[in-house]
Amino acid sequence: MEVNCFAPLSTEPISTELPLTSLLDVLGVEADIGLLRERILESICWYYAEWERGMYRKLVQRMEPTISWLGEEVQIKTFSNIVLRGRALGLREDGSLLLKQEKQEGGKFTTRAVAPERVEHVSVWP
Repeated sequence: MEVNCFAPLSTEPISTELPLTSLLDVLGVEADIGLLRERILESICWYYAEWERGMYRKLVQRMEPTISWLGEEVQIKTFSNIVLRGRALGLREDGSLLLKQEKQEGGKFTTRAVAPERVEHVSVWP
């Protein structure tokens, strides 16, 4: 989801696959933009400090519970327009998504790691 604090909803989103929303619509109250910016920057600083110290596993452990589609069947669209489908198992220490995919022949499964910089969009697949 893209959250835009300043532009009206008529503004074109970065990706046409992402739904538009507004904080006012979601929260039902007007957000204090300065406070929101401060909290976002604090979060980024916290994560960046852990990244600099090489605490990758700890970062992944913090992020995994916030990803609602982990454990679900998903479709991944990469920036090179490749579409991958499978079960999102979790994240590797380097942030790559572990995707369990069924092989065409014999119904066997393979696990693939998809690097975050390759992923444009992830959606739950029915």
